Amino acid sequence: MHLMLIPPFVLAAFAISLGGMWLIDRRRLHLLLLAGGFAGFGAAILVQVLELPPQSPFSSVLSATLYATGATLFSLGVVWRSGRRGIPPPLLVLPLVLIGTLAWFSYGDDQLLVRIYVLNFGLGLIGIAGAWYARRLAGGSTAERTLFWLLLTLALHFFPRTLFTAGRIGSSIADATSFGGTDFWVLTLYAGALLGVVIGIGVVLVTAADLMAGLQRERDTDALTGALNRRGLEARAGELLEQPVYRPITLIACDIDHFKAINDQFGHHAGDLVLQHIGTLLRANCRATDIVARIGGEEFVVVLPNTSAEEGFELAERLRRLIAETAGSHAPAVTCSFGVAALQDRDADVWAGLQRADRQLYAAKHAGRNRTAAETLRPSATGVVAVGGGPRLVVTAPGRG
Repeated sequence: MHLMLIPPFVLAAFAISLGGMWLIDRRRLHLLLLAGGFAGFGAAILVQVLELPPQSPFSSVLSATLYATGATLFSLGVVWRSGRRGIPPPLLVLPLVLIGTLAWFSYGDDQLLVRIYVLNFGLGLIGIAGAWYARRLAGGSTAERTLFWLLLTLALHFFPRTLFTAGRIGSSIADATSFGGTDFWVLTLYAGALLGVVIGIGVVLVTAADLMAGLQRERDTDALTGALNRRGLEARAGELLEQPVYRPITLIACDIDHFKAINDQFGHHAGDLVLQHIGTLLRANCRATDIVARIGGEEFVVVLPNTSAEEGFELAERLRRLIAETAGSHAPAVTCSFGVAALQDRDADVWAGLQRADRQLYAAKHAGRNRTAAETLRPSATGVVAVGGGPRLVVTAPGRG
């Protein structure tokens, strides 16, 4: 009996671990649901082992209710991790049908085999329903894919295990009391508990990795604009520079024109709205592989892998026009100046290339703002005017491009 108490206490430990992770980041409500799932399964096993209350149909109904609650909470936790909110209808209907059917075959028509089928098939269907609503995780990060497959594995295992169990029991077991005392039931309990432990370890490890990745994203992200901060830019750009497949790389420096005047005239709240709008616009008009970062008060950077300087210049011009056309809803005459430079093989890091992009940015500002300046572009290819000495600059006039 003492050994049979190990599985529920192990599951309780997983529930406590996930609850502790939720305390680290209380916005991740799915962690509480996952913790509730393990607690439900552990409590159900405890009721079965201790037969609470002994030799009573209520014990079967109580354990079934706890199993159904655990499966529902666990499945819903995975669904919420996928980004969905609310409770999918199957996760409301299936537990109620399972509990109601178990109650009938416990009180009205006492049939052990039917209860085994109903309970295990019902739990499997609850898990499959959760996996269906969380299926977007299958195409996500490693942690997301692992969590999805853990749920699906847990759901699917109920079907072969039930068929094997029912086939072995046959008609040799007359009632639930005698079934609970067999070596076969103990073996089945431990086999299920072993799978629960494996899944529990997997979920805790994946959730811990997921939590750490989320904390790292927050550390590397500018809270106001949603773009990366300097730390995030350096980390992501460093990854690009290490892989030649991403060459050529072009850098765009963007600075809001007369931003101090916007803050002074309209207040810092208006300035924040402008920053948010421009950060959103930059991210929305760049590719998933591009890097958008805010590295100063009003300065943004865009890193473009597999992009030539000419293509970077065209994107900068498109962004400049979009900002001039749309940012006026927050403050009058909001414009940006842009500088474009290609990352050179001799550049030790992204900051070396950004220094040249910054020089083009300041050239655009000195030329009158609301302009784009770039290194070594052919005027014939862009229809722009070349100015300056040294590294050749091209600067567009406002409204051209």
